[in-house]
Amino acid sequence: MEASIDAICVWNVAVQRFHIHGYKDGVSREIGDLAEFVEEVAREICTKLDDIGLYSDVEEFFRRMRLKEYFHDKESTETTMDYNNRKKNTNFSPAPGRNAKLDSYIESFLLRTVSLTTKQNQKKMFHNLSVQEQMAINDLKNNHAITIKPADKGGAVVIMNTQDYIKEGDRQLSDDKYYRKLNEDPTKEYTSQLRELIKSFPENLHLELQSLIPTSPCMGTFYMLPKIHKAGNPNYRNGNSHRTDLRTGRKYPKTSSHQH
Repeated sequence: MEASIDAICVWNVAVQRFHIHGYKDGVSREIGDLAEFVEEVAREICTKLDDIGLYSDVEEFFRRMRLKEYFHDKESTETTMDYNNRKKNTNFSPAPGRNAKLDSYIESFLLRTVSLTTKQNQKKMFHNLSVQEQMAINDLKNNHAITIKPADKGGAVVIMNTQDYIKEGDRQLSDDKYYRKLNEDPTKEYTSQLRELIKSFPENLHLELQSLIPTSPCMGTFYMLPKIHKAGNPNYRNGNSHRTDLRTGRKYPKTSSHQH
């Protein structure tokens, strides 16, 4: 049996269920059923997963669901015109963020698919960390008293006291030179303004731009990439610096040909 048959089976059955129930009622309801079906197909039908073929078919399945959501609320005349315009571009796929439930469904389905392929390939995977090192990483991951973030540059990792991290965030957000406090969420107002702005563009661009507007917009998430300097060091990059091996504490000099 061809290895890609599993992906075809998953895709066909998922599309069939999706068309039967509709995305509004079936998205959240079918997540568990489809996930179980994915595992069942891999376990009982497929002897070996073709990861590339599987992910390719799953992405096509996601694209078709987004197309179904994109066209479902269009008027018949608008749908026909839009369809004819899109027909020339067979690779058209509506952008994520239009429908929160559909995005959640796709994310859950993809996570289960990744879990499936990981299980199938477990025999090929070997940990490069000892059991003690894995336990230490899990302890750090679950320690909410510290916040671990990548540094703003250089590929370094910064470990901060969570209270200090929150305090720094409050300090930055309190700077009225860059931020101002809002009395209400302006998302709806901005969305309305954006729709009006799109109308000012040439008509042939309206459909393309409208497809980029999310149907369930939400505010962004504020986070910081810390820039921390060792005590006594100037707050700018100089010609000489040191990198420390976390395992041995040994310092390695790094020399630059340019002085700043």
